[in-house]
Amino acid sequence: MDSAKLYGAGLEDVRTAAVGARAERAEVDRVARKVYWGLLPLLTVMGVFIYLDRSNLSFISGQIIPALGLTSTDYGLGSGLPYLGYVVANIPSSIIVTHVGAPTWLAALMLAWGVVSACTAAVRTRAQFFCIRVLLGITEAGCFPGAWYHLSLFLDDMQLNFAFACVLAGAATAQVIGGPLASGLLLLDGMHGLYGWQWVFLVEGVATAAFGVVLFFGLPRSPTSAWCLSPAERAALSARRATEREVAERRDPSGGTTARALSDWRNWYIGAAMLLTQCGNVALMYFLPLLLRNALYGPDAAPVPPGALTAGDSHAHELARQASRIALITLALYFATMVSQVVTAWNSKRTNERRWHMTIPLLLGGVALMATEVAFARLGFIPGYLVLIVAGGGLVAYNGPVSSLPATYLHGTARAPAYGIVNSVTAMGGLLGPYLAGALSKNGTDYSTPLLTLGAFVLAAAIMLFAFPTYQRPLDDSVSIAESGEMTPSLSKREASGSLDDVPRRVSSA
Repeated sequence: MDSAKLYGAGLEDVRTAAVGARAERAEVDRVARKVYWGLLPLLTVMGVFIYLDRSNLSFISGQIIPALGLTSTDYGLGSGLPYLGYVVANIPSSIIVTHVGAPTWLAALMLAWGVVSACTAAVRTRAQFFCIRVLLGITEAGCFPGAWYHLSLFLDDMQLNFAFACVLAGAATAQVIGGPLASGLLLLDGMHGLYGWQWVFLVEGVATAAFGVVLFFGLPRSPTSAWCLSPAERAALSARRATEREVAERRDPSGGTTARALSDWRNWYIGAAMLLTQCGNVALMYFLPLLLRNALYGPDAAPVPPGALTAGDSHAHELARQASRIALITLALYFATMVSQVVTAWNSKRTNERRWHMTIPLLLGGVALMATEVAFARLGFIPGYLVLIVAGGGLVAYNGPVSSLPATYLHGTARAPAYGIVNSVTAMGGLLGPYLAGALSKNGTDYSTPLLTLGAFVLAAAIMLFAFPTYQRPLDDSVSIAESGEMTPSLSKREASGSLDDVPRRVSSA
């Protein structure tokens, strides 16, 4: 009888704990959704402006190359030079954001790079083009690490997985809307004596600076001042984040320091893998219009040999019309990349799995990138473009799972410099990839060699990330809560999140 009573009491305790854990998880998810709606729209629009600024050069490449007298190698180098600025400024910028706050620092960066972007319309020489591109990178550096750090103040690492993907989906969104936008602005060629490409930089630069003001006033500064949450939700979220920090500090006392972030090999390893992928991703972003121009108009039409153009003359108008058509054709690819990022991150969060969600997209993307030129040559434009869409989707689909990795082994202010390290190393791929694409493309007439080379880089990155020791957070956080002393440690993940009928009926012997 005593044994039966003990059995019943134990079972009831476990059932009560399971119900409580599920209720707590539901409340955490509900608050996270409100945080998503409060922060992600603003940060995603910031990502849109970053990639509008990066990708607009690709859309106007057919016009700016002859206007400035650039070679294919010059264009490739200039495309990648902002990433040199990222390498130099990412880590310092990431440390600054922890002291002044993300709303202030991100707004300042947006104002600065908007002005620099607009000033690109004034360049006249190859040297000026190179200098303004480096300056652009310096002013943009720290935006994504700052956003990652700010999101980590509100969300746990698996929630960050999805949030990062949404912000990075701004890249694809920028290219989806950037194509039609550039297409329309290019047709202003000759208005007030300006080239179409100059109008692209002027309009998008002014819009970027204006949004910096919106970001400053609209972005919540911390969980305690989040306008998207009720007072009770702010208090609960702040307490939960404080508890998680305490647990993390007990597990690893040095895991929240800048020194630890700088010395942790995992940050440099992730950055190296992303560097290889970034080579292919950025090269594809900047050379996609030229690659499509080759496929549509033949190799003799891409790029136009360097020479003088006059804004508004018939040659400049024809280049603007070609660039406008190609910008519209890119819509399908960039829409696919946007969807692939969000869906992959959502499924990674749903299944609590990272390794395969990083590896499989990169394997598909690398193989497709290597096969693109052959598909265009042997199968025609539409099959070749479909292969290219698979390549583009695969190269970015892994972004959410991989970007949230530092949050699984670092905590507190160490996360900001960790993201800065990863982004700085990754940025070197943005410098190397376009340069290789331009240098190996036989002056824009054959892209088979750069595509094979960059595809091999992506496959190597897939192998590196497959070998990375990923950490999976318990779905109900019961381990962390138990270590904090707020719940009995005997409640397992299955007991807390499964059906009550599945709760193991274990009773100690009387």
